[in-house]
Amino acid sequence: MGNPGYIYALINPALEGLVKVGKTTTNPDKRANELSSATGVPMQFMVAHSVCIADCDLGEKYAHGILEKKGFRVSSNREFFQAPLQEAINAIKSTADFIGIASEKALSASKIKQVAKVQSNSADWADLVREADKYMKTPNYDLDVDKALDMYRKAAEKGCVRAYYEQGFIHLFEAQGIGRIPIQFERKTIFHKLFGNDNALNGYRQGHAGKGLECHRIALKHGYELSYAALASYFGETNNTAEAKRHWDLLFQSNAFRQRTERQRVRWEGVFDFVTNYKNFLAENLKMSWEEAEYHANQKFDI
Repeated sequence: MGNPGYIYALINPALEGLVKVGKTTTNPDKRANELSSATGVPMQFMVAHSVCIADCDLGEKYAHGILEKKGFRVSSNREFFQAPLQEAINAIKSTADFIGIASEKALSASKIKQVAKVQSNSADWADLVREADKYMKTPNYDLDVDKALDMYRKAAEKGCVRAYYEQGFIHLFEAQGIGRIPIQFERKTIFHKLFGNDNALNGYRQGHAGKGLECHRIALKHGYELSYAALASYFGETNNTAEAKRHWDLLFQSNAFRQRTERQRVRWEGVFDFVTNYKNFLAENLKMSWEEAEYHANQKFDI
């Protein structure tokens, strides 16, 4: 899913100390030639590093965010960074690790069929989402979560961006072992352990993690910025402190967070309890005292 393409780092001898980090769905060398042919460019651009990833739109933002946070960005509306080349390359490698590598075949296929296309007609998916929401509120989570997932999946296919977020939330919930444990993994007998039951359980959770991350990437691509909070919570729970912090920062800088109204705050603070997740991150990952973590979280969320 997503828009496969290249993230690249270009250098130009005439622009000493500057690195251009951008995206393209064509060959990076071709892109370098296009830029070099522009008037006012005295020397050729050269490709210093490039990688084909699963979603170059999100990947470009991700790489820019890494470099901008380190103070390398020249201008907020330009793709040039006053940074050592290795810093740009490291940012691209980190982006590839997070977004995922794409093959040339996947890149070609994406030009034929655009996956996860958002449709404007909400009537196509509104009933599905309402029904899925009901299943998620029932006390029989183990029985109804699959029904909810199926309906969110169908709603997403019909163009509902929020449905990608909801799928991602459920999948990451399962991946952390917070949700149900399927019956085939519940027994802990020697027989099951000898024949790889623990490996099977790990595979089950890893599968959910991959699906969850992919769904949130699609939601973010289409502007559903609550996914930053879901990803931040997941990375915090899995002790990936750097990524957790980065995603909390992205959330707090997002339009969705800055422009939320008093009415919208009920959802932010209640349904998925992001405030508590942020407190836990500050206390457990950043080793703050619980009192200090609570103070900072309450200040951040205006409680």
